[in-house]
Amino acid sequence: MIVVLILVGFVASVIVNALADDLPHYRRPRLPHYEDGSPKPLIIWSGLIAFLVGKRSTPNGSLLSWRYPATEVATIIGMIVVYLAKSGDSKYSDLQLVFWLYYMAVFVLITVIDIEHKLILFSVIIPSCLIAIVDALTTSAPPDIGTSLAGGAVGFG
Repeated sequence: MIVVLILVGFVASVIVNALADDLPHYRRPRLPHYEDGSPKPLIIWSGLIAFLVGKRSTPNGSLLSWRYPATEVATIIGMIVVYLAKSGDSKYSDLQLVFWLYYMAVFVLITVIDIEHKLILFSVIIPSCLIAIVDALTTSAPPDIGTSLAGGAVGFG
């Protein structure tokens, strides 16, 4: 299961990096690209792979930021920690684990954008709130939407 989580975390982190490149500039998300907008080759969509194969330079000669591999490592480690926390407690369903893994990816995305741009974007928060409501309705037994909304309000405040 850890190998699956590493792969899921790796794919999620590539998506997080792509979103962190576009969302703060209020651009429509697109495939990974260089700062000038030209598309990155598939082999270096991942910062880890780019660093490992020596493709750290962009076409204009600048170096890729350390943010890319750091985000990938943080996402993978975060997802493994979430899985290990869930595996110690059998009262949570596998569906709950899926929601928690999503939240970990969103947490990393929010953290990266906040560190780089001092922004926490509604375009990330609002969809996540809607997914959290679905989580509260589908994984609680019985559904406890009131407590979930109160927790969200406290977190938002």
